[in-house]
Amino acid sequence: MLRRSFIKIISLSLCSLLLGLLCSCGNKGSSSTVSKIKYSPFRAEQRSFKTPEGDIKYIDKGSKDGEVIVLLHGVPTSGWLYRHMIDDLTSGGYRVIVPDMLGFGSSDNPDGYTIYNEKYHAVRLLRLMDSLGVKKWHHVCHDAGGLWTQALIDRSPNRFKSLTLLNSVLLREGFNPPITMKEGFIAKTAMAGYRNRATNKLMMRTLFNEALEDSKNLTSADMKGYRKPLLEGRTKSLYYFFTQTCNSLPEYHQGLKKLAQHSCPVQVVWGVKDEMLLWKPQAEKVKELLKVKSSDVHLIKANHFLQEEQPAEVAKLIKAFVSR
Repeated sequence: MLRRSFIKIISLSLCSLLLGLLCSCGNKGSSSTVSKIKYSPFRAEQRSFKTPEGDIKYIDKGSKDGEVIVLLHGVPTSGWLYRHMIDDLTSGGYRVIVPDMLGFGSSDNPDGYTIYNEKYHAVRLLRLMDSLGVKKWHHVCHDAGGLWTQALIDRSPNRFKSLTLLNSVLLREGFNPPITMKEGFIAKTAMAGYRNRATNKLMMRTLFNEALEDSKNLTSADMKGYRKPLLEGRTKSLYYFFTQTCNSLPEYHQGLKKLAQHSCPVQVVWGVKDEMLLWKPQAEKVKELLKVKSSDVHLIKANHFLQEEQPAEVAKLIKAFVSR
């Protein structure tokens, strides 16, 4: 997600202005601290699952006898988003599965438009879990992963042991996308900006400056894990999200009710500084639809990417909830 002012620059194709901005920004907001987690070894740990549309890459780590926790990313991220939480959760005896959904991270990026529909994302995730022999699991989602999760619930509400919502796309009342685009030249130009090394750097820095309280804590190694998939051309899924989902958010109210009917416990962990996904406007409706107890709503001091700002706190809340 990007702020409107920047997308206007992209949509007008003012490449010279972009490069000028890049030079003037320099490395502002970056840190010289060396990250302990590198993207190449992270990718090397990923396994591969073949679907009719393409291969999905995923991390499968921890005790094979432990309770299964699935960590689902959103847009425009990947499983890399959870890198600071995986070992924390596996050390608690859990088996942690972290997929890169089709068109994201290391997964394949096939041509197509409707194949990136939330319903197809849900079907592919179910196929992955079936291939791993996992019938039920504890589910954690973030951002657009909330929408894919709702599609999954609508299809198979009996697969979840629990659900933890992290600043997720849920209801229109809380969805405040900074941009909406129509299919065509402007949207394709914006996607091309992600694939260009110079403009990608500025676009991703803009994103994290908007969606983190302090983006200076992100190192060049951290940023590489977010930038590299986009530089490799994985933008088709983003194109669908920005031109379809942001304009016409699907509603899965009945699916959410199905989850409540299965008495699935639901926890909300929300960064209250988030201006793109708002908790307050949808709070009562979400709590009613999913039968969320007030004691299971945790509003923490963080922005949109709470996995970057408060990974230990988020992991702690997940472990406490799952252990119940």
